[in-house]
Amino acid sequence: MPKSNYRILLVEDQDHMVTAVEMILGAQYGLRVARSLAQARSMLRAEWPDLMLLDLGLPDGPGTELLQEIRATGMPLDVVVITVSRDISVAVEVMKSGALDYIQKPFEKEDLLLCVQQAHEHWRLRTEVQRLRNELYGPFHFGSIVAQSPQMLSILAVARKMARSEATVLITGESGTGKELVARAIHCDGNRREGPFVAVNCAQFSGTLLESELFGHEKGAFTGATGTRKGRFELAHGGTLFLDEVGNTSPEMQSKILRVVETREFERVGGQETIGVDVRLLAATNADLMEAIRQGKFREDLYYRLNVVPIEVPPLRERKEDIPALCRYFLNKHCSRTNRSFQGITPEAMGLLTAYRWRGNVRELQNVIEMAVALEDGEWVTTRYLPAHILACTVEIETAAASDGNVLERVIRDFERRFLEEQLRIHDWNHRRTARALGVHRNTVENKIKKLGIREESPSLP
Repeated sequence: MPKSNYRILLVEDQDHMVTAVEMILGAQYGLRVARSLAQARSMLRAEWPDLMLLDLGLPDGPGTELLQEIRATGMPLDVVVITVSRDISVAVEVMKSGALDYIQKPFEKEDLLLCVQQAHEHWRLRTEVQRLRNELYGPFHFGSIVAQSPQMLSILAVARKMARSEATVLITGESGTGKELVARAIHCDGNRREGPFVAVNCAQFSGTLLESELFGHEKGAFTGATGTRKGRFELAHGGTLFLDEVGNTSPEMQSKILRVVETREFERVGGQETIGVDVRLLAATNADLMEAIRQGKFREDLYYRLNVVPIEVPPLRERKEDIPALCRYFLNKHCSRTNRSFQGITPEAMGLLTAYRWRGNVRELQNVIEMAVALEDGEWVTTRYLPAHILACTVEIETAAASDGNVLERVIRDFERRFLEEQLRIHDWNHRRTARALGVHRNTVENKIKKLGIREESPSLP
């Protein structure tokens, strides 16, 4: 029987329990093992499973601590608690904390299989609900946004609250960070979700063209205006208008936008009739609008009208916890489009992708994964088809002193040390398991530990 793509993380420190669970579930499901809270946290940063089997009694703290951390992220993850206690109050407490189910040790094979099968069905139903919601509203609601970092989870919590209000929101951040995705989620989770979501990139138009695009025009208003045309404000009536790159508008256009924001009225280009609209306004920019105000390039009164609720989306380099999850999301997305099947991304490749600084943010990451899927022949995304600038960590090199002739060697050595230390922590400093995960011989790992001067946190097990 082929293995299910349902991924399970077992958090258990007792060898005999790990062996038993591996024998029961290993042939049917993708199973990974963490033997401590610290190791579980590291593995969660690298890959988010579909189910966690969590022992309450772990060497570095209670399992309930990790359960509470998972619930605080807001990310969906089914947790089945494993406990030796037969006290019903313990079961009640863990269920209140967000566990899907619990199972008592020692357990029979049939009991564990049934528990996992029920969790698998719960996951399947949740996945189906999300698919149907995507069909209804498009893949733009908050549940579809991939985020695990504290920064993004905090931002999404604010955005989710703003979805049910009518307040104007100004979303700032570098290009490619996902500002429009946040805007669409606010619309799809808000009271206007049945209405249209109309987006316009103000940077694509200038002068009369942008005015016509936003407000429409009457026949004969200018050369080429052969008929009456509705603008984006009219098209967004009853819904949401998203003004992307609003910082690129001229002062004259800013005055016209300000009037609509204040009165919800405007005239088409070349028209006399005043048209009223009912729209919610969301805006975004990658510019520093306060600096633009100081330079006289942006109206201060419009800024405060737009900036009722500010949301700043951080660049990808400042939320590296999101990179593994985004990689898997884009991998699955492009596999579906191309009818390809991949096992995943190798640890070496994931290490490089996580270390890179992503000047193009999420958009650049998506392009890199799409290229790798197109070029790879096997079942894993490896370092083979990653761009040269990622392989060389050129972003880090560029920030170093240009006069240092050994900078490349130093940067690569530093990356190797940090990457190997993280892999050793994930595998509880076990040389053999680390070597197996990296696809190298154990001697290679041990030689690298000596060469890179890595100090081990705990004794290595054979």
